[in-house]
Amino acid sequence: SFLGAVASKMKKNVTVLQTDSTTTTRVQSFLGAVTVSSFIVIWLSSAASPLILFISLRGEHYKIAAVVLIITIIAYLPWRRGPISRCVQSFIDRNHPKYYD
Repeated sequence: SFLGAVASKMKKNVTVLQTDSTTTTRVQSFLGAVTVSSFIVIWLSSAASPLILFISLRGEHYKIAAVVLIITIIAYLPWRRGPISRCVQSFIDRNHPKYYD
């Protein structure tokens, strides 16, 4: 990989993700799976949103189309990190590595 090639030229070890599976509980593994699964579902939903918008407009489901448009607009608006976003980021940072244990 590119990162490995750069590290070997610099003669340094690069650690991308370090976990300790001996201290991971089942709850932590479950929360890690929820975190990774949520990311995948959100990503797939985002990729499918143009199709969902098209189908809802074609089927005259204007409320669904409006919701998709509003969510899309909100997703691209600039926003400041508040307590909720810091809490979500902390949850992701703490739990996603546990999925790989």
